[in-house]
Amino acid sequence: MKTSGFPDLSLGIIYRSDSHRLDRDFLAPLLSTSIIYNRAVGFFSSSVFSTVSSEFLSFFEKGGRMNLICSPYFSLQDKKALMRAIFSRPEVKHQWTIESIKYVVERRSIPWSELASWLIASDYLKVKIALIDTQDAQKIYHEKIGLFIDANKNILAFSGSVNESLSAYQRNFERIDFFSGIGSDTEKVRAWLIKRNFDQLWENRTHGLKVLELHEAFVAGVVKVMTAEIERGNPLEDNGSEGGMISTELFFPPAALQLMPHQEKAISNWARADGKGILGMATGSGKTITALYLALRLYEVINGQLCILIVAPYIHLVDQWREVSSKFGLNAIRCAEGYTKWFEELNSAIYALNSGHRKVLSISVTAATLGTNVFQDCLRRIRKPMLIIADEVHNYGTELAVNNLPANAQFRLGLTATYDQKMILLNEYFGGLVFNYGLEDALRDGILTPYKYYPITVDLDDDEIEEYIDLTGLLARYLGNGDDNNLSDSAKKVLLKRARLIASAKNKITILKNYLEKKKSDTHILVYCGDGTVEGPEDEQSVRQIEAVVKVIGREIGMRCASYTARTQAERRIELLKQFSSGEIQVLVAIRCLDEGVDIPATRTAYILASSTNPRQFIQRRGRVLRLFPGKTTASIYDFFVSPPLEYIPEYSKEYTVMKNLVRRELKRAHEFAELAENGPVAMSELSQIRKHFGLIV
Repeated sequence: MKTSGFPDLSLGIIYRSDSHRLDRDFLAPLLSTSIIYNRAVGFFSSSVFSTVSSEFLSFFEKGGRMNLICSPYFSLQDKKALMRAIFSRPEVKHQWTIESIKYVVERRSIPWSELASWLIASDYLKVKIALIDTQDAQKIYHEKIGLFIDANKNILAFSGSVNESLSAYQRNFERIDFFSGIGSDTEKVRAWLIKRNFDQLWENRTHGLKVLELHEAFVAGVVKVMTAEIERGNPLEDNGSEGGMISTELFFPPAALQLMPHQEKAISNWARADGKGILGMATGSGKTITALYLALRLYEVINGQLCILIVAPYIHLVDQWREVSSKFGLNAIRCAEGYTKWFEELNSAIYALNSGHRKVLSISVTAATLGTNVFQDCLRRIRKPMLIIADEVHNYGTELAVNNLPANAQFRLGLTATYDQKMILLNEYFGGLVFNYGLEDALRDGILTPYKYYPITVDLDDDEIEEYIDLTGLLARYLGNGDDNNLSDSAKKVLLKRARLIASAKNKITILKNYLEKKKSDTHILVYCGDGTVEGPEDEQSVRQIEAVVKVIGREIGMRCASYTARTQAERRIELLKQFSSGEIQVLVAIRCLDEGVDIPATRTAYILASSTNPRQFIQRRGRVLRLFPGKTTASIYDFFVSPPLEYIPEYSKEYTVMKNLVRRELKRAHEFAELAENGPVAMSELSQIRKHFGLIV
């Protein structure tokens, strides 16, 4: 059959050893016309690269990538080579370039296992290990499927008896059945079924199997040496004669992860700024992955030892960083709460790093623990290159917080979704903004989910209007000197009380109930009841509001609902987020704990009952809702917009100016939300009557 997706190739439907050279007739031409080679087999041997070495090298030289899944059994030589690729990644990667390794391979002056080691360390070859999800050690993953993908994303799939080895392609009697994704309907179905099978394997979604990253498999101790007995169906345990490498931490990129163009640019900009700078990246655009890849690239360039210090404002973010970094092979020391929980481990790790017995040391610490004398003393003892990654860096802008950032950190990275050039001390320490990727950029590139914005007008009642005017008059007396930047304690109390009045306007819960009663079967709904700026600490008043919302949603409407606050225990938080993601919990009600850093990508709808006037807060909240999630094509934001009944506030009345200022503050948020919404003009037209009444454009 002729395959137009792979030009100039005429391919058969069956390849068999009695009539074909499988390496020359099948493997070579497909490598020559592909950019991705996906392979899942029972056994892999680096000897496969000797079969059609020129085609393999040309495939990698043009930027081709090979993704391999296999059982955990290797030759002794291959296992050692794979270990070097994992445990000594920078050294192996720097040993060759694609041009130099091509030169030595062509002259047969390098073992094939060394080529495999370099390909893995250089990310040309990515390997995962498939394990049977059973206690029976005699059972192994043993299927053989493969996929070739060209530059136009056409696929050619195959299955058969062939392992990925020299013996399979040149010595054994084998068979390959071939299916084109652009052939007949039957062929297409079989090709795409094989693709789906491989994708499920690669993403560890195959029932009965557990698929590990290669570095995870080594850490777990499941990678074994095979003997000739393996091919006869009798796997033998590794006797350890090859010698093991033991490391507290590895540093290796997850095989399934690919950087997006904006992430690559962020890393290169930071590197060009001599390893210092702040990345301004929209919530949901991959700040964490970017930072960890940046740290990995730095580690490889240094080709030595590195300490990675990750600072986060809250404990749940510290734990989130540890979870994500574990995918890179790191095992960050958790420095939070009492020092007795981490001091001995950190002290020993620093000694191992300084003495050369440890290649990489990662630490995940809260901002509060960072400032303690015990932790500061530990930092001062680190004598190897250090990279500090400060998450949500805008939280550390005070002089006291900046003074806690380590002076001996040669490399510095700040992360924020809400960069402010007025962060003078932070800009001095980190070196200023080196990359900016805003919400508009992320929406344009499809990095975030498009959204619709619905402002919901909430009328203040007579008592609330009167109280608001009284508080505003009282505040005016406290601000008689006109210095809003140096508020007295009395003025702050009045501001807080006035903000709480707006945040807890009586009509909000009634309106929310009316909306949710029409959506009883919906899931993945987030309700914000307030935040620290508006309501301050979660005292009895703020708790009463969230409890009232939970009661209305759970008892009166009958939806599955739960609250998520600062008082929610860490274990319970993890459970809640899982239940919310699965849809077991339909509605999650929060105050401020979901504002920064917490990943809840499943959210499809958000109701913002209360919000501060600080743009940073509602930018963070919007970002929580817009993260990509399977099956999620759009998101909806319902914003409760507080205003007095217009008929009660005629122009030139004594209340008019006060209420106008309130509406002006609310409009700033509405304009921010509507500007990038799919229905932005329509959303703002909903507020046209209010804007006209108070003579406000924005």
